[in-house]
Formats: sequence, structure tokens, C-alpha cells
Amino acid sequence: MLTADQLAEWLGCGVASLGELPKRLDHSVVRRVMNDAGWGYRRIAACIGVEKGGAGKTFLTINTAAALAMHGARVLLMDFDPQCCATNYMLPDEMETDGLSTFLNVVEGGSAAIVPSRFEGVDLVPARPELRRLERYADARTLPGMVESLVAVQTGYDVVLFDIPPFFGIMASSCYVICDLVVFPVTPDAWSIESISLTAKDVASACLESGRSCPVFAVLPNKVNPNRRSTGEVMARLREEYGDILLPFSVRESAGGLNAMNDGYNVFARQDAKILRAPLVALARYICPPVKVS
Repeated sequence: MLTADQLAEWLGCGVASLGELPKRLDHSVVRRVMNDAGWGYRRIAACIGVEKGGAGKTFLTINTAAALAMHGARVLLMDFDPQCCATNYMLPDEMETDGLSTFLNVVEGGSAAIVPSRFEGVDLVPARPELRRLERYADARTLPGMVESLVAVQTGYDVVLFDIPPFFGIMASSCYVICDLVVFPVTPDAWSIESISLTAKDVASACLESGRSCPVFAVLPNKVNPNRRSTGEVMARLREEYGDILLPFSVRESAGGLNAMNDGYNVFARQDAKILRAPLVALARYICPPVKVS
């Protein structure tokens, strides 16, 4: 939960302008306070993805969703990765996974289930391993339209986040091309840098073929350890090659963050992960900043 000071900082205003507030604010209270003060969110579809495993895309997606929800945004996380990591983490413990509907049900003539997650303010379109069959039933021409249609009717959400596989198949491509924003997470090694160019070219090509506008691209350094020589070298190269889209903050390497996730918490619920909070809040604000509603 947020303090009143944290909400005021997020909105860029003074606490006094928000009226009388309790000491701690949960999602529903934050939402009400923002509405009363004339603040809201501009709807966006985004993903944190790149064509490389181990870049931290699911970790970043889950915790960004949590940060946005803490600040009153209504978030829909759509899991398109048959590895189901986001789904397995986000589902409430008491929820049964047998027979759980996924986006595959849409393609097969049914409807995709949207279920509540373990975070207040975040709902989930889950994935199960059988989602791998999706590419048998749809192709690169029809699937993006199906995903786009599903997103379009979810008008109750401020942010739609996709968790996608680390390869550029039909599922990942269909999510990339309907996004307004794509954030490329890059770990400080040469292979990750190469994946930025590869993914950007593939997304741009898929958008051109489908007649869609290319999303805005951004690069986020992740798992950064400033004490390693290789980190400095990679950061210098990122500034040289991607300075115009390189975000002005990075996410540190943190055992506390991994421990939090392994124990079923997000980084905002564990003291040993506090080093990750500021950059993840900054990422959430970059993806979906609060706006004054006229």
C-alpha cells in the first residue's frame, strides 16, 4: 500500500491538494482519491519483451503491473507465454488451474477467461501449456486482429500488459504489433545488445506487413551490477547505439528481488528488495503516467 506522500509524489502534486487521507492507501482508495482530485490514466497497450531468454521480461512485467496497481491503475496482464511463469505466479493460491480458459479459447470459438490475480487492481488472461497449439489454429494475418479485438473490448482497464515468449513466433508477433509501446529489457552482455536490434527489426517488419503503426521503442538495462567491468562497457555501448531510446534509469541485479518472487511476493512487499522499487516505479510511470483529466 502507498502512503499519502508517495501518491502525491507519483502525481507530482502536494498532499494538501488531495484532501484528507488515511495513512495507508490501498488500490480502491487511491483510485477514489485520484478521481476526486481530477487525475486518471490514458489507456495503453504495452509489453516488456525481447528475443532472448533470461532478460527478465516476466519479472519486470509482473512487478510493473504491481506498481501500476498500487498507484490506482487498472491493469490487465495477458499471458501469451506457454511456459506460464506469469500465470503460475499471479494466480491466487486457491484458484484451480485445471481447465483454466486461455486466449486459445477465443481462437477455438469460445471466450478467453479474465480472472483476478493475487494483486488488487490486476486481472489476468492466463496461459497454460496447451497455448502452444495456438499457432496451429491461427496465422500471422488473423491472430493480431483477434488479439486486437480482445484488447479493444476490455474498456475497464487503463493498461494492458503482455507477457510474451522470448522468440518471434506468431504469438509474440501478434502482441508486439498491437502495442503502443515496447520496452526491450537488456542485461549487460553483448548477446543481449544484439537482441535489441533483432527484435526491433522483426517488430517493424511485422507492423509493415500488417499495415499497423510501429510501437514506440525503449531500452531498459536490467540486472545491472555497477561493480563489474563488463557492465560499464555495455552501458557505454548502449548509450552510443541506443542513446535516443535508452531509459534514464536501470534495474539493479538483486538477490532480494529473486527471493521475493520465489516466496510469492512482489518487490514492494519485501524489505530486502527495496533497491528495485524506485526503478520499477519509474518504469511503471514511463509506461502509463498519470494525467490530469479535463
